[in-house]
Amino acid sequence: MPEVGNGHIATMVNGANVFMNGLYNGVGPASSRARIPSLVAFQVRTTAVLVNETFTLDVRRGTFKEVRTYSQPHLVIEREIYAHREIDRVLVAHVTISRKAPSGQVDTDTPVEVWIDGLPDTSLLLSTDVTFQPTTIGYLLNYDTYSIATGQTNLPEVPGPVSTVAVAWKSTIQNVTVNRGDVITMSSIISIGVDSKDAIMGLFTAVEMPYDALLQLHSDKWESYFNTGFIYVDPQQNFQLAQTIYGSFYYLLSSIPNKQDPKNRFIGLSPGGLARGPSNTDYSGHVFWDQDTWMYPAILNFHPEQARLLIESRTGTLAAAKANAQKDGYQGAKFAWESAFTGIETSPWPPSGLYEIHITGDVALAVRQFLYVTDDKLRVIRELKLDEMAIEIATFWQSRAECDDAAGVCGIFDVMGPDEYHSRINNSVYTNYAAKLSLDLPAYVLNITGDSHPDLSKWAQTSSRLTYPTAIRADGKKFHLEFDGFTPGVWHPSSETPNDTAEVKQADVILLAYPFGMEMSAEMRQTDLEVYRPITDPHGPAMTWGMFALGYLELGHPENATELFDKNYENVVQPFGVWSEVPNGGGALNFLTGMGGYLQAIVNGYAGVRLMADHVTLHPQALPKTSSWKLVGYRHLGYRLDIAFDFAANVTTIETIAKLSTTHLVLALESGAVYDLSRVGHRHTVHLEKGVLRTYNPATDVLTTDTPSTDGTTPGGPSTEGPSTKGPSTEGPSTDGTTPGGQPTQTASLIAVSSVVIFCLSLMAVYLS
Repeated sequence: MPEVGNGHIATMVNGANVFMNGLYNGVGPASSRARIPSLVAFQVRTTAVLVNETFTLDVRRGTFKEVRTYSQPHLVIEREIYAHREIDRVLVAHVTISRKAPSGQVDTDTPVEVWIDGLPDTSLLLSTDVTFQPTTIGYLLNYDTYSIATGQTNLPEVPGPVSTVAVAWKSTIQNVTVNRGDVITMSSIISIGVDSKDAIMGLFTAVEMPYDALLQLHSDKWESYFNTGFIYVDPQQNFQLAQTIYGSFYYLLSSIPNKQDPKNRFIGLSPGGLARGPSNTDYSGHVFWDQDTWMYPAILNFHPEQARLLIESRTGTLAAAKANAQKDGYQGAKFAWESAFTGIETSPWPPSGLYEIHITGDVALAVRQFLYVTDDKLRVIRELKLDEMAIEIATFWQSRAECDDAAGVCGIFDVMGPDEYHSRINNSVYTNYAAKLSLDLPAYVLNITGDSHPDLSKWAQTSSRLTYPTAIRADGKKFHLEFDGFTPGVWHPSSETPNDTAEVKQADVILLAYPFGMEMSAEMRQTDLEVYRPITDPHGPAMTWGMFALGYLELGHPENATELFDKNYENVVQPFGVWSEVPNGGGALNFLTGMGGYLQAIVNGYAGVRLMADHVTLHPQALPKTSSWKLVGYRHLGYRLDIAFDFAANVTTIETIAKLSTTHLVLALESGAVYDLSRVGHRHTVHLEKGVLRTYNPATDVLTTDTPSTDGTTPGGPSTEGPSTKGPSTEGPSTDGTTPGGQPTQTASLIAVSSVVIFCLSLMAVYLS
């Protein structure tokens, strides 16, 4: 089932538990998300005969809705669930029961009973992870009552105090008798906070609002995310693509709060999101490199405020990272391969915690990317203490590297790269390049601040001496070896896989060009792809194939790219677009890592976006089965841009929607034209070609003039308005077994009951079961 969440709390629809950001139970590696009993996972039952039911996940409004229609007598029962996007302590379930016979039908006078099933005993909330005190009663401002239960986790992650939680709720959900003509509404509003005051404040705020206003406030906030940062594809051209983009944005944003919470610091993104991770399932809700390498870049492009929260999840655990390094006998800061609340190492699999140190380099790259897109870099560095972070990261890598001064080379030994099928290897090419970027980071950051450090020259020397193993293929073409002694397709003694297989688990070497930006020839880039594609586990994690697709797009091979890009859909579990870690529903569910890789394949692959220190590249290409698509609200240096690509008309349309910056940004095309982007609302329609976004250079730039249209459309191109709120018809199937558009459907009936699942985007898809 899908989830509803807001970054503070989240739950799977009809799941037994709710989870709160930062609430974990268990010591060290046993730390996992603490379960809070759900008070919205109830079912509605009646003796009337079920005729039809629909299930709708509306990702633009952040709601899940069930609608059941009954006969004998005619009855419609609706249940809507959401985690409030604005009042983030609040989880809502709302029920509407309507007994109004359709026109021309006569209802009976016989009352019908409706029962509520599945609610837990609320006199004492029970959880394996949290010990709650008996529920007590409080009074609202109108003297109506509410219930509240306070609790604390059973075991702290590290020696010290346990974590606290409070649940306050006001519910009118109950068994009812429904008479002819009745319309009955009931709701349950639950507020979950770090203490009783926190929970009560959220509850009071919600219950004081009329229900329609409460829902509207929530929906408006969700809509604002899609209106200001999104990838638009015409669903009429490629519905699967459009739907998967919507779902990926929704699930990622569901686990990130609107802003930093001083009462409950955001601890980061887990591969399975906020709604999963109890008791060693779905990676226990731990934070991995998945956040920094896979999820973060997709958010950074469109919602840098939320991307900053991911950076802050790392700066907030810098002290723990320093303790991790010291514990392992090194200096500086070593970020945990798996972290929960405190930032200490919580991996239950020792090899990864000890050897998969590339995560510290992944964090360093995320910091660099954040500064690349930030206008006021100095302010951000000071606020987040990124200079200290960069220095501590470089210090770690310096202490971890081993240098042979006579030979003039440095290596990093006894590590594990992203390919977790090989452990305790030497000179992992991925890890070594991550170390290089980390060692170079302080020079970049301190150049902005105007400061210096006595170890800058030492770090630069080590960075320049790190080795990257290579080999030559039988045809004479050079490629990167994954590590010293690796032979593609041949089992290696370091293999962690059963049956002596010679596969690579996931993207590793192919990440050197993107996202690391290692310079290499086009031939070497292609040879790397050709060498590692056939030996990469076809049942490995979802994000890998998007990176292969991106590589082939770089090289101008769209056919190969499409084949690999489309492999992503093997991991999208319908009907609600919940990704699985491995194909066909296996591994961790709601796999945000795969969604992040998918969105990067679009933005950094098909749009050709590369973040550089002084510019952003664009190399637009047509997405599969589309003739046009659009980056809505692309963010750079304080600008918010709409960039539309029309491949039928061969034009790019770019408009500055908003600007919170004094930077003068331009679009410079490969052909030499330079377009001014500093005027909000001004739209340029230009030839579709490679280009860069960069700052204006008055000494060399001659701005190109154009005449933008004023009718809201691009001459010869697509409309530049935001995503349409209209989509395919959401009507149910017609009685002749076809959809209203005439397409045949597969239907099944059980005692005249049809179940319709709707994944509502702003467009709707109808699935029949």
